Amino acid sequence: MTPITPSSGYPRTHNATAEKRASQPTGITKPPRRRPRKTHPKVLGPLSTQYTTPSAVQMSRLLSLPPELRNIIWSYALTSDDSRLHYDSAAVRFDTSQIAAGLPATCHQTALETLYLSLRCNTLCFDSKAAFLRWTRRLVAVEGKLGVGLRVRGLEFVEEKG
Repeated sequence: MTPITPSSGYPRTHNATAEKRASQPTGITKPPRRRPRKTHPKVLGPLSTQYTTPSAVQMSRLLSLPPELRNIIWSYALTSDDSRLHYDSAAVRFDTSQIAAGLPATCHQTALETLYLSLRCNTLCFDSKAAFLRWTRRLVAVEGKLGVGLRVRGLEFVEEKG
């Protein structure tokens, strides 16, 4: 049996980029596709990224306040009028219409500083024990990802009226 050798018609090295360039029409180039930036605070990681420059943070009067004052402001904004957050079993989330739920979306630093603060500032109200158990299963998964336990101000079971 004779060993197989490449014939004279085939190049010895395979160049995929040259082959790709040959298959594309000349003069037409596609711009590189940009991926959208992820905006969730758990995904973004630390605050020092290429997108947040110190000069941008220093321009904000609110963010230039001491952290103790900012925490008081965040707590005030994320506490409802009656200090209760009601769990909506159908939507599988808390009703955040009474608090400034859009506050964490204003900037990266605010999102990191207000992460789960609404749970600590309000009493959580559930309409059934089953809804509470479903929520605690999700909470255990979140705590596992964060590596710390979340503190909750209080729990309350409210019977539906009707």
